[in-house]
Amino acid sequence: MFTYECGVWSPAAPTIDWGESVLILQLANCADTTPPTMVLKPDIDVFSANGKTHEFKAKNLVQSVTDNCDSDLKKKDVVITHVECDEPAPTTGGPDIVIAANCESVDLSYRRSNRLDGRVYTIHLKVTDSSNNTAYGSIKVKIFLSGLAITSPTVYTVLSPCY
Repeated sequence: MFTYECGVWSPAAPTIDWGESVLILQLANCADTTPPTMVLKPDIDVFSANGKTHEFKAKNLVQSVTDNCDSDLKKKDVVITHVECDEPAPTTGGPDIVIAANCESVDLSYRRSNRLDGRVYTIHLKVTDSSNNTAYGSIKVKIFLSGLAITSPTVYTVLSPCY
């Protein structure tokens, strides 16, 4: 006899020959307490502080999303919780961080202060499975100037509706 509970076969996954049929029942008492796994892509380096705005979609910042009990969980389920910046907010030209109301993307300005060591944005992400377990991660977008983009302490933070 084989059982399948919370994504795990016991004693091991059965071998089924071609043409055989099998009845699989998942036990209803699955108490999923394990958060999903979210693998992020590498940090992003930008070598052109041209003042233009670029959109970053949460799902494109993620390599993969997996969960032990929720096979429907995908990269599209990742949302942005907040974005931090290590240089002061601009006083002219509008905001440099604009998070979409649905938390699925953020517009970042490729501008920076010429007096400091390179603007670094930190985009914070989360994904929650159907059992309300959450995984968190963050990715940096570094706006270089003369070869520099050093992460300094956070100067300000913009929260999303999904914070």
